Amino acid sequence: MKFSVRPWLKLALPLFLVLAAYFPSINNPFSRFDDPFIVNVYGLNSTLSFRDIITPGGSFYYRPLINLSYWLDFRLWGMEPTFMHLENILAHLLNVLLVYLIASRLPASLKIPSLPFLSALLFGLHPINSESVNWIAGRTDAFAAMFILSAFYCLIRSVQEQSTRFATLAFGAAFIGVLAKETAIMFIPAAFLVTTRWPVMPLNDTRDRIWRNRNLLMPLVISTGAVFALCLLVYLKRQGDNAISITFKGGPDLFIRMIEAFGFYVKKMFLPLPLNVAIIEIDPLYSFVGIIAVCALLVSFRRSGIPGIFLASAVLFVLPALVVATSSFAWTPYGERYLYIPAAFAVIGCLELFYRLLERWNASGWFVPVSAVIIALALVATLQRGKLWGDNLAMLEDIVVKTPNFGVVRNEYGILLKMAGRYDEAENQFKIALQQKNKSYVDRMIRLNLFGMNLIGKNQDESYQILLKEIGRKADAEVELLKLINTYDEYMLGSAVKLEQRKKIIADIIETNENLYVKTRDPYYLYRSGQLELSIGNKQQAAMMFRKTWENARPEVYYRDPARRLAEKLEAK
Repeated sequence: MKFSVRPWLKLALPLFLVLAAYFPSINNPFSRFDDPFIVNVYGLNSTLSFRDIITPGGSFYYRPLINLSYWLDFRLWGMEPTFMHLENILAHLLNVLLVYLIASRLPASLKIPSLPFLSALLFGLHPINSESVNWIAGRTDAFAAMFILSAFYCLIRSVQEQSTRFATLAFGAAFIGVLAKETAIMFIPAAFLVTTRWPVMPLNDTRDRIWRNRNLLMPLVISTGAVFALCLLVYLKRQGDNAISITFKGGPDLFIRMIEAFGFYVKKMFLPLPLNVAIIEIDPLYSFVGIIAVCALLVSFRRSGIPGIFLASAVLFVLPALVVATSSFAWTPYGERYLYIPAAFAVIGCLELFYRLLERWNASGWFVPVSAVIIALALVATLQRGKLWGDNLAMLEDIVVKTPNFGVVRNEYGILLKMAGRYDEAENQFKIALQQKNKSYVDRMIRLNLFGMNLIGKNQDESYQILLKEIGRKADAEVELLKLINTYDEYMLGSAVKLEQRKKIIADIIETNENLYVKTRDPYYLYRSGQLELSIGNKQQAAMMFRKTWENARPEVYYRDPARRLAEKLEAK
């Protein structure tokens, strides 16, 4: 008796295994990279309105869907990392489902019933995807993939069923994907491949091609125009300072660096270990891997039919990562997260090609066992990586070992070592970090942290005097040092009893606040100065500070209306 597995069970099993692999990450803390920035920009201290979120030109990237997800994270569950990690996992599970559905639409799935199941499982557990799932800030690619894979599924159905409804859904989903990440624009050439090269029905060859030209190629042209119009709008809104404008810049060795990066990403797709979240340089020998891979892909595209379409689509979605590798606008020129979307297409194409190869060797019975072993190894690597993401200190130590010349990482590692009470190790990391080729603002952070080591073990008065000596002229001081001196002054103000002593401390805080406002343009410093002026009876100065606060603060900040009321009340007297 032949045993058959119900379709729903084939789908439920990969979803369950992927969920089991990633579910422990809901207990992970925020990462040291980008996550604190997200909390600061979209959390309790946020000054962003809904309009700021959806309007182009407000930030370096125009990704309103991603920004909206963070904006809602605060309003729904107060930036609780558990729920934010869960969002990433659910997005990944949806993408696993979409890979299953796409592979199920392939003609080969009738011959290879295990293809959809294995494709979904391998994509879901591929270690290269662990960064996008475990890292809250890495959700960009997973969220964009939801729309790209949905669009691809709908496009395949529209071709197979000659359905204008699915064609409309495909291009609509792709356009929404662009609002999650710019790389979704690569759906346009991928859709062109599907439209022109997907096998036609033998009995309706001419009719099928006419339908595609009328119902797919024309919407494709319209979608292309809409996407490029959006890109032009973003470019004009923030000309010279956004992810679109900077892609037009490159050096004379642009092509060589792109080939090197391509070879590196091909290797990472098939041999992802060692995994590293901060890759700043690669071996130039990857250029040879890139050349060989290009030749192999050309042969595959010409001979393999549908698998060639999927592999070509994977390459198309890798291309933006090659642009990143030749520029300097990302915090690392190379990133494993950039392979999240390409992995979905590569897994489907490679598994079908692998089956064809085994079939040619009369060894097709090995397809499932070999695939199962690969998936099991992927599961082990993914579980280990997820555990590492749950320990920031261990993660930074791992990065320092793999990327020893990255000053930013060593600085963060030093901070965590200091928090753990390992002061000598922390100071050593700061000193090594300062010797690297860092950007000027990174060097400033490292010097501040090194200076902070001098305050360890000192009492309040000693620390205050060291800090004053380091600051010198407040107009020339670093923002972080000014904030630190403010913290000391506010603490001393709370314990000061005599009026003259309070006035002296308040004058010092107000002076510091003036410099902080000049450097940061944050009206809160004006508001705090107004409160302090009012506390010692300087009503005229307080009114001026409150008025200036109200004129410069965003409408949604909590202190703007109180500042207006206080200004009007004091000015009326």
